[in-house]
Amino acid sequence: NGSCEVCGNGFLQGDEECDDGNVLDGDGCSATCQIDICGDGNCVATENSANCIEDCGFCGDGFCSAEDPNNPEDPSNCHLDCATDCGDGFCGGSENALSCLADCPATCGDGWCGGDPNAPEDPSNCPADCGFCGDGFCSMDPNNTRDPNHPENPGNCLPDCPTTCGDGFCVGLENPDPNNCPADCGFCGDGFCVGLETPGNCVGDCVIACGDGFCAGKENPLSCLADCPTTCGDSPASPSFRVLYCAGSEDPNNCPEDCGFCGDGFCSSDPPENVNNCLADCSPTTCGDGFCVGLESPGNCLPDCGFCGDGFCAGSENPVNCLSDCPTTCGDGFCVGTESPLSCLTPEEPNDPPGDCSTSCGDGFCAGAEDSIECSPDCAPMCGDGFCSSEDPNDPEAEDPSNCLPDCGFCGDWVCSTSENASICLLDCPSMCGDGFCTPPEVPSSCVADCGFCGDGFCTPPENPGSCVADCP
Repeated sequence: NGSCEVCGNGFLQGDEECDDGNVLDGDGCSATCQIDICGDGNCVATENSANCIEDCGFCGDGFCSAEDPNNPEDPSNCHLDCATDCGDGFCGGSENALSCLADCPATCGDGWCGGDPNAPEDPSNCPADCGFCGDGFCSMDPNNTRDPNHPENPGNCLPDCPTTCGDGFCVGLENPDPNNCPADCGFCGDGFCVGLETPGNCVGDCVIACGDGFCAGKENPLSCLADCPTTCGDSPASPSFRVLYCAGSEDPNNCPEDCGFCGDGFCSSDPPENVNNCLADCSPTTCGDGFCVGLESPGNCLPDCGFCGDGFCAGSENPVNCLSDCPTTCGDGFCVGTESPLSCLTPEEPNDPPGDCSTSCGDGFCAGAEDSIECSPDCAPMCGDGFCSSEDPNDPEAEDPSNCLPDCGFCGDWVCSTSENASICLLDCPSMCGDGFCTPPEVPSSCVADCGFCGDGFCTPPENPGSCVADCP
C-alpha cells in the first residue's frame, strides 16, 4: 500500500535488519539499519580488540583507535599509534628527557643527560648519563645522548675524540708541516694564528701585544718591559744603540754597559747628557746651543751666557754673583738677598727644615741655640725669656727679682728660679741629695754625694779645721 521505508523511524520495513529509531553507528544497529557484526568496520559496544580485531584494531596497527569503548588507545598505552605532543602529559614516541623535559622527567641513569635547568645533570654529578673525558665516548657526536652542554671534541678531550686531519682541531701529532696537517694547523705566514703558533714563533700570523708574554717583533725592554725583562749588558752590539735597553732599575751607576756614563764618548739621551752636564761626551759646544760652557762667556757668546742684568740666570751666574737674574730661595745653597739666620737657618738637627744661612755669636742675629746667657751680644736680655741676666750688678738693665720676677723671682716666692739653688735659697729650692749642694739637714753621713766625707780631699761645709783637719788644713 505504498508505505515509505525510512531507516531510523523505529519501524522494521523493507530490507532493514533493524531499526532502533536513530541513524548512529556503534549501538548495535548501524546507520543503514543493518545489524552490527564483527568485520563490518564498526567497533561497537559489544566488540573490542580482543573479540573483534577486524573492527577494533590493535596497538601498532598505525591507527590511534579511540573507538574501543573498553580500551581506547592514547599516547600512554599506545605511543606507537598515538602521536604525542610535548606538554600533553605523556612521555611517548621520540620524546625523552632532552627533547621534552616537561613530559619526561630526568633521573640519573635514564641514559639522557638533562634534568631541571636549576639543577642540571653534568659529568660531575651524573657520569652515568653525562659521561666524562676518558669514558670512551665523544659526547659531541650528535647520535650520543651525553652532556650536550659540555660537548667534547679533539681539542678538549683527545682520549675520547680521536682527531683526523680536517676536523678543525690541531692536536695530537698534527702540526703545520705541509706533509702533516696544514688544513687544521695552518702554517706560519698563512694569516691565521692557530695551533701551536704564538707571537714568539710566528710573529707574521700572531698579533703582538705588550703583556701577551712574548717578547717579539719590535718589542724591547724600553717599549715593553712586561714581556722583555732587561739584564745589564743586553743592549745591541752597536754602540750607537747602547742606551736603547737602559730600562727597569738600570742606571749609569749600576749598569754603565747599557746606560752609559759621562766620559764614555757618547752623548746619550737616556739619561740625557748635554754640553752643560757632560762636556766630555757632548763637545764641542757652539755658541747658540743654549749652554754656556767651556771657553764661552758673556763676552764671546752673549746668546748662551748673557750678562748680569739681562733677566736670564745663565752660565756661571748664581744668586751670589747676580741676584737680579737669579732669585734666591731658601734651601738653594746661597744665603743672599733678604735671607738671614732668622728666615733661613742652616739645619742644626737631622729633622730641621732646609736652610742656607749659618749663625754665630756676634753676627747680629739671635738664632738657633743662642740665648741671652750664651750670646748676649746677639740676644738682648728680655724679661720673660726664661733667663735672669744679672751677671753685671752695675748694669742698669740687668735683670733681678725687683725688675723681672718671671725670670729671676725672689727667695721666698716658692719658685726655684734659674738664679736660685738650695745653697742660696733653701726656702724655694728644697735640699735634695744629689743636687750638688750640701745643705741642711744634709751631712756627709747622710749624703756623701753632696757633702763628701772627711778624708775625701775636699773641705765641704760643714767641715772645718776643727772637725776635719785632713780636708780643711
